[in-house]
Amino acid sequence: MWPLPPIRDEYVAVSINPTYVTCAWLKTSKKYPLILNAYNHIPIDTPSSISIEHAINKFVSRHNVQHSSLGIAIAAPDIHEQLIRLFHATPSVKDFTSPTLSKMLWDYRYLHALEDNQHLFYVCGITRPMVFTYQLLSYKSKLHLTSLTSSYMALLYAYKTLFGPAFRQSQMALDMIRTDYKIENAISIDSIARLLHIPAHVSLDVSHEKMPLLTVIGLYNQERNNP
Repeated sequence: MWPLPPIRDEYVAVSINPTYVTCAWLKTSKKYPLILNAYNHIPIDTPSSISIEHAINKFVSRHNVQHSSLGIAIAAPDIHEQLIRLFHATPSVKDFTSPTLSKMLWDYRYLHALEDNQHLFYVCGITRPMVFTYQLLSYKSKLHLTSLTSSYMALLYAYKTLFGPAFRQSQMALDMIRTDYKIENAISIDSIARLLHIPAHVSLDVSHEKMPLLTVIGLYNQERNNP
């Protein structure tokens, strides 16, 4: 058997939404912590593994980034999401047990305390067949899947990355409540330039691409902060 090609020091971030797929080729340099080397927004009328695979394959082939690392962020309905209230801030896994989650691979993140002395958590889960679907998609695209998460989890990391050492959970809680948990609305379009350098050769409307750009930024930073 021929040896598998080594993983290239390149990173492809993919954001999957019911109406579009975005692919981003991300790099770093001494001058910029994160650079958008290439980007493509592909509208999808009928989401399916075939249409998603076609979109990613086209991007990979066009930019010759085969055998790079791949991170995928998924929005509902391919991923299960919910906010859960608990009476303590340090729960155990059994505190989240439910018939739905028991059939999934899942994780949670603490959000903030509530006025009624409860605590709010974000929980997301994905079925094992769906995980296999994305693993197979990665294999067919000649990429190495290194992370698979929810779009919302990626957005939370984009917010955290924006504030860096000055990040405070309490401030994020206030911004979540203020924006009705649409945390992307707490990040201005101008702030994207602080998180991501977009070279002149990459032509896009940042205001139109705000959500997917923040998602791939968060996806990249989430993976590096959770080795």
